[in-house]
Amino acid sequence: MTNEQLTELIQQGGNDELLPLLWDKTRILIYKKCAGYWRFYSETPERHGYSLDDLRQESYNVLIFAVKGFKSNRE
Repeated sequence: MTNEQLTELIQQGGNDELLPLLWDKTRILIYKKCAGYWRFYSETPERHGYSLDDLRQESYNVLIFAVKGFKSNRE
């Protein structure tokens, strides 16, 4: 099942148990993006008391936000 198909099923409602599956499929990519951001901008978040782990934890919330806002091109 593709990420897009999982997202559409989650959006239909009653399929929230699929969200951890989507997270498992995208987690590595998201963590790599977080690490790249951290490598270039680490001074700013650290100055405000945030760590790389905080950024990774927040990425789960961003995934949920992205699922809610996803629009399929199949319409």
